[in-house]
Amino acid sequence: MTRPPSHRLASAAVLGALAASACAGSPPPGSVESLLGCWRFERDEVARELRLPWGVHLLDGALEGWPAMEGLEDTRSATSLTESAEERDYPFGYWRLLAGGDSVRLGYPGGGGLVADLGITPPAGGTDAALDGTVRGVGDVVPLDAPVEADVRRTVILTRIGCPEPGTAPPDSGGARR
Repeated sequence: MTRPPSHRLASAAVLGALAASACAGSPPPGSVESLLGCWRFERDEVARELRLPWGVHLLDGALEGWPAMEGLEDTRSATSLTESAEERDYPFGYWRLLAGGDSVRLGYPGGGGLVADLGITPPAGGTDAALDGTVRGVGDVVPLDAPVEADVRRTVILTRIGCPEPGTAPPDSGGARR
């Protein structure tokens, strides 16, 4: 049976609308929405040396109450996920999507501590999204007598994980989803 052209066009329009709505369900890579949630630091020598928390939770709420951060647009709250199952603002208490939408900065909103500049790798081919880049010490974590060359940037990798329930220990090592 051959359908009239109007039915074929209607069917194509319905299929097109369904495909568009399926795509609309996931935020575009590099958008704030695509980055919200929990990320786990790769547990390696660098993470141990820098005493990084096991992860970070990127929140949607605006960062408030930190005078050092006033005037920076689109600065959002983050919490460090620690081994003791508490969330805190140190070493990472804010995050910002940087110009161009292809990188993120994490840091402590009071200044000093650690600053991470991370590129965004969207999920592809069955792999999870990743953030990878460098962490460097600034302010109070750099000894006063350190030479200028002491601005050492260390490479880190974070992978997306499901956020643990508040007050629970970190998920198993290796970045497995919960």
